[in-house]
Amino acid sequence: MANFIKLGEKRIPAADVDFNFVALLSENNIQLNEMGKKMLPTLRVYVAHCMGIDVETAGQIINQHMVKGGTLADIASVFTQKVEDSDFFRAISQVETEIADESETEAIEVESEKVTKISKKKTTEA
Repeated sequence: MANFIKLGEKRIPAADVDFNFVALLSENNIQLNEMGKKMLPTLRVYVAHCMGIDVETAGQIINQHMVKGGTLADIASVFTQKVEDSDFFRAISQVETEIADESETEAIEVESEKVTKISKKKTTEA
């Protein structure tokens, strides 16, 4: 398991993907289901979470890391492993899936009710 992120000469302890990280994502307008599409800002938030700093400063540190020959893969591989290992992330993902399933079921029920009302109206008119 990856326990450190190497940023230049620094070894930063890799933080768990937990409630505080997800809250920090949300504060930066990134939803869980958007992390893959918004990987750069997600990694910046993760570095900020690991270091206990603001995202702007984390972005500057990542910038310097890359200017000196580092890559985002150095951060992304650790982050990906932490996501895969996160009990909290699995739990919250399950809840989101259940909510999405419930919303889809509710939408189907609403559409079904509309169809029923239209059918009854046409039957009454005929």
